[in-house]
Amino acid sequence: MGALRSLPGYESLTMYLPSAEATLVVLLNTDVLDGEVEPGTLFGDAITRIVSPDQVYNLPVPPMPK
Repeated sequence: MGALRSLPGYESLTMYLPSAEATLVVLLNTDVLDGEVEPGTLFGDAITRIVSPDQVYNLPVPPMPK
């Protein structure tokens, strides 16, 4: 359903929402992890729980090496 690309300080998250026939693009300017979870993963989960609750973003992305 989606893709996450991450560079230090910048992330883009692109999701296609079939039920809404829409593409959603989220741009983030942060490099702060929540534990070991990328911010884009958290945003994708939170947004799709609202916009498309039957298709929640759940793409696990490992943190970038330090």
